[in-house]
Amino acid sequence: MSTIVSKRKSLLIGIVLPIAMLFASCSTSAKFHIPENSQLFLGDRPEPVVIAENGKVSTKPFVWKYIKGIPYRIEQNGQVIAEGTVPAKFRPASIFWPPVAIAYFPVGFGGERDYVLVEGGSEAEADSAADKAPAESSDAAAE
Repeated sequence: MSTIVSKRKSLLIGIVLPIAMLFASCSTSAKFHIPENSQLFLGDRPEPVVIAENGKVSTKPFVWKYIKGIPYRIEQNGQVIAEGTVPAKFRPASIFWPPVAIAYFPVGFGGERDYVLVEGGSEAEADSAADKAPAESSDAAAE
């Protein structure tokens, strides 16, 4: 009986877990809020991303050159109405998909991961910085 349980654990660890890790390492996702009737382009990709009703974007990971930030542009009626960068981070899941992911696609969305995009950058970054400032000044006043 114990050998059956042991074989099941081996099957889980040997087959199911690697397959789950493979699927987990194939995409990166974040929420984006952009103007209605506009399209979001990420990186140098020629096609706009598909944005779900709740704003979620799932896309394949990005290459090393975007480790400092993932450029975006928002187009409306063929005109660029906003562009900037959103934070990026190294994706540890890419380690488990060797050799391709670690070499070519190790970068995913980082930071807040809920971006309200406005001209010149991510409003989510500005909001998080503004939220911290009043808390620090109130702490100083309390002393």
